[in-house]
Formats: sequence, structure tokens, C-alpha cells
Amino acid sequence: MKLTRKYFLFWAITTLPFISFAQLPCGTEDPISSKRFSQEVLENEWKDLNSGSRQMPRIFMIAVHIIRSTTGTLGISEGDVLDAIEIMNTLYEPANIQFEICSPINYIDDNTYLETTTIEGQNLVSNYNLPNFINIYFIPKVLNPSGEALCGNASLPNNFTINRRIFVANSCAKNGSTFSHEMCHFFGLLHTHSTTGGLEYVERINCQSRGDGFCDTPADPELESNNVLNCQYIGDDYDPVGVKYMPDPSNLMSYAPKSCRTKFTPQQYSHMNLISKDDNNYFYEACDLADLSLATSMPDVINLEDFSTFTIPFIVTADNVQNRQIVNFEVSIIYSPSLDENIIINFTLYIDKGSSTFPIPIHINALNIQNFVNASKVIIKIDTKNEIQETNENNNALCFTIKHNYAKNKTSLIFPNPTKDYITFYLTNDKISQFQASIVDITGKLVMQAVIDKQDRNFIEKIDVSELKQGMYFLIVELDSKTQEVQKFVKL
Repeated sequence: MKLTRKYFLFWAITTLPFISFAQLPCGTEDPISSKRFSQEVLENEWKDLNSGSRQMPRIFMIAVHIIRSTTGTLGISEGDVLDAIEIMNTLYEPANIQFEICSPINYIDDNTYLETTTIEGQNLVSNYNLPNFINIYFIPKVLNPSGEALCGNASLPNNFTINRRIFVANSCAKNGSTFSHEMCHFFGLLHTHSTTGGLEYVERINCQSRGDGFCDTPADPELESNNVLNCQYIGDDYDPVGVKYMPDPSNLMSYAPKSCRTKFTPQQYSHMNLISKDDNNYFYEACDLADLSLATSMPDVINLEDFSTFTIPFIVTADNVQNRQIVNFEVSIIYSPSLDENIIINFTLYIDKGSSTFPIPIHINALNIQNFVNASKVIIKIDTKNEIQETNENNNALCFTIKHNYAKNKTSLIFPNPTKDYITFYLTNDKISQFQASIVDITGKLVMQAVIDKQDRNFIEKIDVSELKQGMYFLIVELDSKTQEVQKFVKL
């Protein structure tokens, strides 16, 4: 989706310095520790970003959730959301990062969430988060645990990826800076007044290890409307060694009035880009999304009466396809419990936008598929080889139990019989070793002999008998000094 709101973007950028909004704090708290990069790494990343070597931005997919009342009122408009994303994309261009909406906007009409505190927020995330998206919730009121109103809060990068989200209060979504501020937290940036690692001094002696971790963001005593006038710091605070603070009210990660916050620093941009390739690298980066599922009318037990080809009537269903596309598929057999995987079929589908179904009969020849005769259970899986991002990876596999009825009450057999060119010999027992196999004619004359290396309970071997004369023959397998398996066959 190409987000275009040029008229609003021009208005926002040209008037932001002159507009003031009521100050509401950000609820994202300082972590005990945060991921930091060395000055050298940050500087090298900034050089790479400006070298022209990275022409294509990384585009992250966002899922937008709009909270409304039960009657569908009090929600922010779709246009306001698109305007906010457009402004944010402009601010993030130097980091080579952009954002798009792929999935339809999710409207949550529930009075429970009109004022969202920590508890309601946890319920929202568990009920509505989409995996591998940046989930953004626009809420009439975002409250801290004490009930005070917030402009928003966000999850810093962490290991609990499924629970990460951004909350934005409707009243702050259009001010030009809060949305981008919270997204920066999502990419690991801290407030410029952060005390993580200790208090940062004005002189840059500890700027990398303390505070927000950046040496190109001045030390900040925590800006607010009382110490910022006309976007200039007017406070008289001093750091612990007596040096007066000189913070930057234009930095988007400060608590300066919203209209003053218009930029990031090179090191902040570098940090965001490094996090995008590391901690945030699990997010979707393409709108070619779909929910593919697999079904069949076949019972979940496959009865093998012989080694001939059998057919499983699959149906592939594609739902919520965002863009029409050509997709290459693989069908694999996964053996249980070993989980060994064997690709058996490749095919291509032309998938239209929206929803569609495709009947696909899968023909399986048990003799030609490695290990099939040794399997007791198989999982048959369809996969797009990552050509399409699937919103649900858990519904594209079917599990079957294999019943080898051809071996019922038999320890060996030969097929086809009679034959012109080849015979296939099947042997099943618990003996794992080498055996001698001999073919003799009707007079008892030895015509062929080979050594069988049997490594599994079930053994199958294809034997070329095309050079034998027409007539009756016996295949004799000596299992030990006392036991033989004898099978008679006719050569045409």
C-alpha cells in the first residue's frame, strides 16, 4: 500500500514548530539495561547509510488496531492514521526504514479498552496481536498504572516478541512526533533524559555507557513545558559536577513540547538501523501476505495394499491474499518420529487477491519415495519456500498413519509377477545384517547372486531380470543357516 497524504505532510512539516499541544508523558519506562553499540560501530553504520550502497529501504509491515466504543464511536479515523504514518516515514528515511499497512485495519469495538491501563493492555495484546507485524493500537485514552493520561508507550526490543506492541492515545496521534517517538522505543531508543546505566554528564565523558547511550545527544535533565520556551531550553539545572545542561529540545526522544520535536541524530538513526537488522529482523518486510491452509477428504489412515501409486486429493485454500501473485510450492513428506523430510512434488499456483481454493491431487508412488516403506506415520506438508509470507504457518500440514497391509502375515513378496524387466523384492523382519540373495531357474541352476545390506526392519530392492530367459525362477534369501525366504516368479 502506498501511503500518500502529501497535502497533510506539507502542512505538518511547515507548521510543526509553531503548534503547541498539551503535554502528556510517554509511558515507556527506562530498562535496567539496554543494548548499546560502540561509537565506532555507530559511525560506520552512519557512513554506510550515507554512502549510497543501500538504495532500497527496509519496509516493515504494521498492523493497525483502532479501539472504539461498542457502538463504533470514539475511534481515530483511517485518514488520521495514514497521515501519521506518512509523517513518520519522512522522519525515518535517513535510517533507511519505512512502514506500510498490509492487513486491513482492525476495529475493536469494546468499551473495555476505551481507557487502557497495563491490565487492559495485556488483554489487548493477547487477544489481537498479529505475529511478525508491528502491532499499533490507537486508543481513546492510554493510562499509566496510577490512572494518569499518557500520550503512548511502547515495547522495547526483547525476547517476548509475540507480546510487543505500541499504544498511542488518539489525542496525540496527530501531533507529528508522538507516533515516531514511540516507534523509536520499539527500535531500542531511550529518552534523551534516560538514566539507564547512570546519570549522563554534560561533558561527554560517559555518554556511551550512561543515559541514552549516544554521544551526539546532549545530556538532558528532563525537558518539559516549564523549562522550554519557543523550543529553547530556559532551565538552570546543572549536572553532578556543576556543568549547566544544554539539552536539545528538537530531539524526538526528549520530553520537550511535541511541536518542538522534529529530528533524530546520526547515532540514533544508526542504532535504529542496526536494531532493524538484529532484534527486529523477525518482522514481515513484504505485503505479499496470505493465509494458506491444506485439507483433504482422505481418511487419516493410508492403507497400502501394494506398492502401486495412490492419490491423496488435497485442497489448498488461500485466504486474505494481499496481492495477486505467482507462487511456487513444494510438497514434502516428513517421517515421524525422525522428522526426516523428503520433497516429492513441485508445482506453481496463480493466486488472486482475496480468497480462492485449488484442488490438487497428489500422486504418490510408495516404491519411488525414499523410506516410505519404513514409515509408520508421515506428515505431508505444503510450503511456499518463503516466496509468500504466511500469517498462519500451523495449518499447512496433514498427518497420516501408514498401514502396510501388503505385508500382513507375510515376511517377503515379489512384484510384479509375472514380469518382463524388473522385480521388486520386499523383506520384513527384525534382522539387521547382510544376507545373500540368489536366483535359480527351475532346474536349480544359479543364474544371479548378490549380497543384501539390510539396515531397516523393512527392506525393498529393485532387481533387473531383463536378461533372463523366459521361464520360472526362484529368489532365495538366506537369513541364517536355518532360515530362508523363497519367492517364485515368472519371467515373460
